[in-house]
Amino acid sequence: MILITGGLGFIGSHTTRAMLDLGESCLLVQRRAAAVPDAFAGEAGRRVFVEQADITDRPAFLEIGKRRKITGIVHLAGSVPWPPGGPLGRVASPFVAAPQLVHAAVRGTPPDLSALHSPAYAGDGIDLCYVKDCGRAIALLQLSEQLSYRTYNVAAGRATTNGQIAAAIRKVIPDAQIELPAGRDPDGPGHDTYLDITARDTSARSRRGPPRSARPGLPRRAGRRGGRSGRAPRSRRPPAPP
Repeated sequence: MILITGGLGFIGSHTTRAMLDLGESCLLVQRRAAAVPDAFAGEAGRRVFVEQADITDRPAFLEIGKRRKITGIVHLAGSVPWPPGGPLGRVASPFVAAPQLVHAAVRGTPPDLSALHSPAYAGDGIDLCYVKDCGRAIALLQLSEQLSYRTYNVAAGRATTNGQIAAAIRKVIPDAQIELPAGRDPDGPGHDTYLDITARDTSARSRRGPPRSARPGLPRRAGRRGGRSGRAPRSRRPPAPP
């Protein structure tokens, strides 16, 4: 059974779904009242369990460990001060324009981009990883018998610009009221932020070769990192024995 902190959040719920699809059972820990969401209702009490605990409450987690047979931990609980309802359904982001653009298009109104830390220019972009791909990647890493590296970056490997997001929205909603200034933010870094997943470390340690195909085993832990830079989640594991 894999314990997933933040397992009912945006990335966490998709990681949970991927774990279930790979045949693993999951224990989801959240700080709100423990309840299995409708998406996992069919697995409740069999392969999906929910516990209420705050990630800062060490005794609560130790008690959970006494009652449940935990074989691995995926830490996806964030420190972002989400509203009581959690990040699901969040319509505004201070970092990227995509949520505001999508929700405004659905409502048929111009997007309110005032929550952004910097203006949204059409030519600026960041690494936007499809959440289902992200969740499956974390699950595969967590359940792999052996990994060759300490750190794995999960990313799309390319930048998606605000202009490309707007174009994708207009394919579905042709009359979407999206007007973005052309080019890049003159006060911005002048380049896109994304993870280059084509780069390969040629050190002696990395020459062991790529990781084996993921299959159920005895995992340790996986996690994510994110932030203002738009970096996609990444997973950590101790290196495999030589």
